[in-house]
Amino acid sequence: MSMKHASQETPGARAEEETSSELVGQIRKLRWIGMEAEAQPLETRLCRMRVTDVVVGTPQDTD
Repeated sequence: MSMKHASQETPGARAEEETSSELVGQIRKLRWIGMEAEAQPLETRLCRMRVTDVVVGTPQDTD
């Protein structure tokens, strides 16, 4: 049984991961500046991605 290391991941999988991570970041930024309507289509795109491609963002303590 062989295990894949991070350097052996398929390029497509890595690109999809970056895309979902970028979407989460864009959604947060848009909401932070009060642009909820612009964030909604991005959230819809994120919800339509396969479960294995989704990055779950957690709030960070900013104090």
